[in-house]
Amino acid sequence: MKHNFLRKCTAVLCSAIMMGSAISYVPSYAENANLIGNSTFDSNTSGWDAHFQDGGAGSIGYDSGRLALKISSTGDVAWAVQLYYDIIPLYKNGVYRLKYDISSTVDRTVDGMIQQNGGTYQAYTSKKLSLTSEPQTVDYEFTMEADTDIMARLQFNCGNYNANLSEHTIYIDNVSLELIDDNKVDYSGIKKYEPPIVTNQVGYRTNSVKTAVFTDAADESTFSVVNVDTGKTVYTGSLEPETYSSFADETVRTGDFSEVTQVGKYYIACGGLDDSYTFEISDTVYNSALDDSIRMLYLQRCGTEVKDDHFGHQSCHNSLATVYGTNEKIDVSGG
Repeated sequence: MKHNFLRKCTAVLCSAIMMGSAISYVPSYAENANLIGNSTFDSNTSGWDAHFQDGGAGSIGYDSGRLALKISSTGDVAWAVQLYYDIIPLYKNGVYRLKYDISSTVDRTVDGMIQQNGGTYQAYTSKKLSLTSEPQTVDYEFTMEADTDIMARLQFNCGNYNANLSEHTIYIDNVSLELIDDNKVDYSGIKKYEPPIVTNQVGYRTNSVKTAVFTDAADESTFSVVNVDTGKTVYTGSLEPETYSSFADETVRTGDFSEVTQVGKYYIACGGLDDSYTFEISDTVYNSALDDSIRMLYLQRCGTEVKDDHFGHQSCHNSLATVYGTNEKIDVSGG
């Protein structure tokens, strides 16, 4: 049963890749890492967006290395024009430092905040700013006092603050949000277990290259491949020197065990680290990958009941959906 579950989980990833889906962001728990992607707009406005309602109108663009929010109408309320960035993890009792440069082609007021993206839309931190054409740097620390919210939103309300404004542009650059002190953060129940030895859970072909990735292994020098059925070590190898993985934002070591070619089930042990999950070596390990991927397309269906021990659910998403920020409802059945 556990093997089938792992196969299905792998199929989730396979089907996501097949469909070109984006993998959800998994927050890093390292301190002093910028939680805002594309913070200096090297990728144009990727990751940023704007919302207009209650008469607000405009567009976002890129100008001289900065994000440019062009506003043609401030609308009727302060939140009629919203510039925002999703998704930001905020942990209760964490101390954060928020910093950005901001200016406007006309003198005006805006609200810069980090808030709940839904529910009561409560603000976790907020600063009312008086903007001029001279760029100002907003730089301050705050403590997250509310319950942990890993889906928070950085937002600038740029609508109507009781002033008749002509068309203008707000510029933002050098945005950063850092977790600078997490000594009082309780991560239990938040951070999922991450095995220190990572292997290919689909498995390896007998004559393929076989590599394991090790974290927190700075004090180790060797690793062992153990046969699950016999409990005997079938191979002992040396760990490669530490390297930095920019994709995972962590320092890792690798170990090659390509010499193990005998069909069977194995796990990897290394010093005081937790053992790896069990994996299989066989020339048939990939035979079911296509079937599992196609089945996952079925398991992801909405609008009908899905029967499965792990991913089953009742019929869902059958009612009208509300357009964010409005009272308008539309039919999105069928995807």
